[in-house]
Amino acid sequence: MADGRRRPVKAPGELGELIDAMLSHAPADRPTIFEVGKVLHCL
Repeated sequence: MADGRRRPVKAPGELGELIDAMLSHAPADRPTIFEVGKVLHCL
């Protein structure tokens, strides 16, 4: 079972911010599928 720690993810720009938000421990802090789609559409 995972102990809650994760390796840092380094990605440039908005994609890095999105990945970091998606890996948040708190579900409420994670982006919705619509927010993810909006960011990916702009790339």
